[in-house]
Amino acid sequence: MIKILIIGLGSIGQRHFKILSNLENLKIAALRTSKGLLKHNLSINNFYEIEDALKFKPDGVIISNPTSLHAKSALPFLKQGSKVLIEKPID
Repeated sequence: MIKILIIGLGSIGQRHFKILSNLENLKIAALRTSKGLLKHNLSINNFYEIEDALKFKPDGVIISNPTSLHAKSALPFLKQGSKVLIEKPID
């Protein structure tokens, strides 16, 4: 089972979730900044604290939060050994 963490569940994060949810042998979770309502009801394990997301020990992390938070969000997971996908330039 491969564990994937999506950081940020805005429109881009939800798009990644939709694509990944069609694949087998994946356990998908999200690190979110708030418990806000999602446009679509997603069946996903949510974390609201980075410490909890780190304990999930994801194999891969998709950074889909605001660009200004990319480096700060990616660094703890890179240090832990997770593979990280950042689609945009890092500020």
